[in-house]
Amino acid sequence: HQDHRQRLASRLAERKAAGIFFTAAHKIRNFDAEFRFRPDSDFWWLTGFGEPDSALVLLPALDGNAPPKSILYLREKDRDKEIWSGRRLGLAQAPQLLGVDEARNIETLFDDLPKLLMNYERIVYRSGVEADRDRRILEVIARLRAQAKGMVVPPLELLDVAPFLHELRLFKSPLEIELMRKAAAISQEAHTRWMRECRPGMNECEVDALLDYCFRARGGSGAAY
Repeated sequence: HQDHRQRLASRLAERKAAGIFFTAAHKIRNFDAEFRFRPDSDFWWLTGFGEPDSALVLLPALDGNAPPKSILYLREKDRDKEIWSGRRLGLAQAPQLLGVDEARNIETLFDDLPKLLMNYERIVYRSGVEADRDRRILEVIARLRAQAKGMVVPPLELLDVAPFLHELRLFKSPLEIELMRKAAAISQEAHTRWMRECRPGMNECEVDALLDYCFRARGGSGAAY
């Protein structure tokens, strides 16, 4: 994931752009029951981090000499909430375990962005997913443009993530190829098993449960399609 961030940062630097990448939103099914969480694929490719309520800010050096800076925004540890919804990584361990330069509380993200994004001519961000988040990003851009004067450059464009990131994801590393082969082997095993155990009178729920069991028992997180 560090290599992925470095490759993307080189592309961002060419356009004098900073990148903001959010994971998927945590969705409530009903009352206090939640849908099973799955991180956004682009966010996972850049971080390998699987918790909700998190974002990555990637800042290439404006002078082209220093290395890019990566800041991961995530939830702080909370003992009471972790008893209910599972353990959190927390800010203290994130830099060492995930290889990011800095970890900050997700609650401070929109307060920090005006300072972090100063003098970047372009901002790479996936809009159209969460309306409230789009509104807050536009407020940050408006604030930066209002502050622009003298040597302070305002953001000129808001660009989509896909042209910068998705072509990079087409080219797989040896480790990624190994993981894809492992996933294919698990899929083959699961499909072979349900075909072997399928009987007249079984319904689709039983077949689905057997497939999901095979995927997850072998270390997968569930079906990919």
